[in-house]
Amino acid sequence: MKFFLIFLLAGIGTLAAAEQGSPDVIHWEGDKIVEKVQETGRLEVFHTGKEAVQDAGNSSAARLTDPGKRFLWTPSGDHSRGAGGAKLPDAAVSADKSALFLLETVGTDPGPFDTRLVILDTHTGEIVRVRRFAKVRYVGILTLPDSDDLLLVRPPEGKNQTVDLVDPVSGKIQYSHAFLLFSDLLVMGDLLLAKQQDHPMLTMVRCRTLQPETTIKTAAKGGKMLPESTDIVNIVYPGNPAKLERIPMPGTNIRLYADAILTLPEGFSPACGMLVGKNKTIQLWMEPGGDAMLRIGKTFHRLAERVNGLAANHQPDGTLFLGLQKRDMIAEFQPEQSTEQLRSSITGQLTPKTRGEIKMLFCTDNGNPAVMVLDHRANFYRLQLPVKGRSWKKTLLFTPGK
Repeated sequence: MKFFLIFLLAGIGTLAAAEQGSPDVIHWEGDKIVEKVQETGRLEVFHTGKEAVQDAGNSSAARLTDPGKRFLWTPSGDHSRGAGGAKLPDAAVSADKSALFLLETVGTDPGPFDTRLVILDTHTGEIVRVRRFAKVRYVGILTLPDSDDLLLVRPPEGKNQTVDLVDPVSGKIQYSHAFLLFSDLLVMGDLLLAKQQDHPMLTMVRCRTLQPETTIKTAAKGGKMLPESTDIVNIVYPGNPAKLERIPMPGTNIRLYADAILTLPEGFSPACGMLVGKNKTIQLWMEPGGDAMLRIGKTFHRLAERVNGLAANHQPDGTLFLGLQKRDMIAEFQPEQSTEQLRSSITGQLTPKTRGEIKMLFCTDNGNPAVMVLDHRANFYRLQLPVKGRSWKKTLLFTPGK
């Protein structure tokens, strides 16, 4: 037995820790049974023996790196999907596009649950840090334009829904704010906007402190928020036709007149959008499963049908990459020049082949147009379009368990 233990320890050598659970163990606190989170997924942490580099760079990925560690991660399975996949409720990318943040739900229905925050370097595809939040379930994540801190969203609880400001290095919750139940969240500058689901209200708080800034009366309950510019936010209320309300940000001194309430094209009810083009002056609005349209002034121009609500803008040259539901395709456009599709690609069929529905798209701004893709199985890869030729180059940066 001693020989076997020595051999086993020698074999794993650098293994620092592996998260494991024992769902059959009953835990007590005083005279109460404490429910144990049933372990799903797997994380192994290895010591590499490498010390922190003095000048590791000033990117978010460099600042968030946990030095001297290597991570091997297999995410929890999402058994609610017929096609399987990873239990990743949300993902976000840092402002400088160097770090990808993944939320993983650990545990089985009906709970309790933990949340694992996995941070990847978008250039190398390596996991640089992992944080686990015990007995906390997060369902949404937002990044800030001038900070590595994260806004993590909890599920609704009664008539309220809480957002936490979290330091991803320490895992410490710095501030929390309980909003009235909201239908949408949006970061605009240094403000976090929450559109109330059951009240005609728009609440604004400071991102860095979650302290209330102002509350604005709106035309209706619920709705989705889409930026029109850095100074104006649009709220879309569903219906046929859907209605659009334009609201200026505090301190902008913008006055909106009778056209503050607009009617959208019949049958079009966008739920997400972004500013695109070289200078981010064109509004792209998308209805997942429906149309993607460009809005220029009061005019809407149809760009594509049956979109999945995902898009990526390559700001240096204005190239737009749009996700289509058909066979998980990505289509390329130049919206400042035309609404015609330039080319498209079925991402899963490119070598190396992957199987997974597209979950997230974003562009990196270093050189040739490159779009980064995260799929629902947690595969992460780069698609690059060569300057000459029409063939996409696919580089698989991360795949679970490897």
